[in-house]
Amino acid sequence: MSLNDLLPALLKLSHEEKVQAIKILQDEVHDKGQTQDISGAAYEVWSPQITPETGRILLDLLRED
Repeated sequence: MSLNDLLPALLKLSHEEKVQAIKILQDEVHDKGQTQDISGAAYEVWSPQITPETGRILLDLLRED
């Protein structure tokens, strides 16, 4: 069975069933050693303290609503 065959049935599942399916698939992939370890990866984090202009833009956007 291909993903294209399976996807319509997966999309019809309830939220709880989708979460359960994700957990099952995650365990399956992990057991086969096919997961990507990102625990040591570095990610750039932006904050208004580092980029004051971004903070001003965010405040302006919040005020528009």
